[in-house]
Amino acid sequence: MSDDLDAVLDSWRVRPIGAIARATSGTMNETFLVPTATGPVVLRRHQRTDRREIQHEHQVIAHAIGRGVPVPEVLVTPAGERLVEHAGRFYSLFAHAPGTQVTKADLTPPHAHAMGTMLARLHLVLADFDSGAAAHWGLSAASPATAARTPVPTRAATLRRLRDVLAEVERREQGPDERLAAGQLRGWVAWWEANAGPRLPDPPGVDTTQPIHGDYQETNLFFEGERIVAVIDWDRARHHCRAEEVVRTLDLSFQLRPALCTAFLAGYRTLLELTSAQLDAAAGRYGFSRLHAPWLHETIYLRGENRLRVFLRAAGPGFTPFPDSWATLRRQLA
Repeated sequence: MSDDLDAVLDSWRVRPIGAIARATSGTMNETFLVPTATGPVVLRRHQRTDRREIQHEHQVIAHAIGRGVPVPEVLVTPAGERLVEHAGRFYSLFAHAPGTQVTKADLTPPHAHAMGTMLARLHLVLADFDSGAAAHWGLSAASPATAARTPVPTRAATLRRLRDVLAEVERREQGPDERLAAGQLRGWVAWWEANAGPRLPDPPGVDTTQPIHGDYQETNLFFEGERIVAVIDWDRARHHCRAEEVVRTLDLSFQLRPALCTAFLAGYRTLLELTSAQLDAAAGRYGFSRLHAPWLHETIYLRGENRLRVFLRAAGPGFTPFPDSWATLRRQLA
């Protein structure tokens, strides 16, 4: 492993002065912290195998940096390349992000307000990014025109997926994670057995659909105090509903806690309008996808990605359908 990484880093003429450490965070790519004589840098081994997709990520990053967004720069090799291929994998090298990360448990309303303001700033900056060149790999897959051609998950198919992964979890030796996962999945199966489930809401209007970051949450932000000084991990940047990205952050970062959600929305609305009706419409689509997407359990137990177990634990025991949680939050916000 170390020799492999040394060979890759040589493309940038980078010489580590200590042990290379693999970051424990990250769900798609492998990230390595590299100490050098001039300061640390970050090496990413991309999961994606299509060069054009990674180049698109680099283009989005360059666009954001050009508009003043604090994003760690993609470093260039002496040959002028931002992307290096080695042994069938692609690598990028990034400047090290300043500041520190804040855990979910330590987020405060001022952090949340700063996160809302920064997301609105990103949406303003990305609104005029020309994403047309990336349409060949599905950047616009969330647009209304394309959504009509995307297969809609069914109750029967989702129940099959849930039962399959539950059977695998129950087959395993029952450690704390397995007991937690089994409880979540049993509750999920029971909910679907007792409910027909919601209809997929209509796509949002084009006024809220644009290029977005795609994975905006506290794990991809660095703070100095309560100020955001770096936004990382742009590999999921795509054309999507900006209001749905707001809802996703309320769920994943704040677990729909009212004080943090209120501060986040207040920060977002300092720069961009976002009505309650737009939020509810976005929450309907996001909630529909959550009900039909046991991807976390499948990725851990069917594909062996144990790095995601942290998200399993963060979800907590049992199963609460997102539409119910959203309805509770909306009453509290009102």
